[in-house]
Amino acid sequence: MTEPGTVIEGLDVQGKIDIQADNVTIRNSRVTTAEHRYPIHVHPGVKNAIIEFVEVSNENSTGKGIFFDTSSGIVRHSNIHSGVDGIFITGDDVTVEDCYIHHLFATPSSHNDTIQIRSGNNIHIRNNNLQAYNDRNDNPMNAAIQIGSLVGNDPIQGLVVEHNLMNGGSITVNLGRVTDLDDAVIRQNRFGRDFRYAVVSTPQAGVVWEASNVYDDTGEPAP
Repeated sequence: MTEPGTVIEGLDVQGKIDIQADNVTIRNSRVTTAEHRYPIHVHPGVKNAIIEFVEVSNENSTGKGIFFDTSSGIVRHSNIHSGVDGIFITGDDVTVEDCYIHHLFATPSSHNDTIQIRSGNNIHIRNNNLQAYNDRNDNPMNAAIQIGSLVGNDPIQGLVVEHNLMNGGSITVNLGRVTDLDDAVIRQNRFGRDFRYAVVSTPQAGVVWEASNVYDDTGEPAP
């Protein structure tokens, strides 16, 4: 997609989509591909991509379902599955809301996350069902949300994670290194019990982990 403002709607796409222009919308569509990198790739510098009511099926391959590659946009009401990662973010001003990310595909060397944030500011993750745990093979995978800045990048600022259901992972919310996050609020989330080690890694300076984060089965504060 190279024309700004293009709308893709109501299509069954067999293959990948490259978004290379601003204000592109993908709506009410399905993207099915065994692409080993990015079934939907929002290219560097692209602004305001909208991906809504879309199914992304990576066909048990090693791709990252949607990649915001130093780009901005929103993913909402979407069903993302069967890749190594669900959504991969290295850009500012990205929102993921009302999505179902599940049944990731593991390889012997993969590091599976429903959402991985490597860099970027003003990222909002809300009202999602993030199932790192794969019940088909009893694999917790790595994380529902994995934080990890790229070498040399500034710490992430303005991260908000709220009103999500999250389950699985070696650590469900892995906050990364001390230098990765500068400003984050994590609140009013519900957590399943299918993690390997813990719900959250040790909260660091600049991270607010509210008591409103609870276990889904009992309503007790988590962890």
